[in-house]
Amino acid sequence: EIHLFYQTYGNREKDAICHARSSDGIRFRKNDTNPIFSPTGDWNIGRAIDAEVVLVKDTAFLYWATRDPSFEKQMIGLATAPIVKGFDRGSWTQIGSGPRLRPELTWEKNCIEGASVAILDGRWLMFYAGAYNSEGQQIGLATSRDGIRWERYSTFPVLPCGEENAWNATESGHPGVFVDDDGTVW
Repeated sequence: EIHLFYQTYGNREKDAICHARSSDGIRFRKNDTNPIFSPTGDWNIGRAIDAEVVLVKDTAFLYWATRDPSFEKQMIGLATAPIVKGFDRGSWTQIGSGPRLRPELTWEKNCIEGASVAILDGRWLMFYAGAYNSEGQQIGLATSRDGIRWERYSTFPVLPCGEENAWNATESGHPGVFVDDDGTVW
């Protein structure tokens, strides 16, 4: 079975994560409990976009981007769910009383979003976009031992914007990471 996690968009604080499933990868059936996740707490506005799901043993880790109450800073949060619960709305537990990663470095400006997570040799890798779209968005890397507490790998982007007039002069965009069956990281 194939699971698709997606978001509503254009609704500001009402944007939320949704879920659908398919047996053939072509026809998807929406989850009856959609939207399945929206964050809570006074540190965010209740918005969740940019879903990234990592399955570890019997637990699903859902990373998402949200905004602070002023709608200026974008940051990454986390919720988990037991896989056996089927990803329905009531199965998710938000982790922590704040973001897992927030913009702090100069090049990140006011935004961290688009998490892409992989686990390699017991180390969690989170590639993320720093700065808003076309604002000089670049790709950073954070690492973790548990998928909950994250530290930046470097104070510099691992994939910066291109030179002036290059195809990626204004941004490197949202990253995507994949670990192949043979251990190759793409």
